[in-house]
Amino acid sequence: MDIASYLKKRRQYLGRSSANVKNFAVFDYNYIPDEPVQREEVKEIIKHMVRFEKTSVPTHMSIVGSRGSGKTLMLKYLQKIIS
Repeated sequence: MDIASYLKKRRQYLGRSSANVKNFAVFDYNYIPDEPVQREEVKEIIKHMVRFEKTSVPTHMSIVGSRGSGKTLMLKYLQKIIS
């Protein structure tokens, strides 16, 4: 099999296998949805952010969670809507 035919075959396969994906941008590491799902743990972070906004007294926090749980996404989203 030559390179051109292999390339054509891979494009056809990718076209069929990715038909269910509506928006490939969601796989980008920098993607922030318009409204992410709010987890219960976020309320504590929001509480401290609002307190800092009103008093200018920082509360140092450590946000811990498993990889892919949405830690960075939620902080970027909160940063976007607060500022």
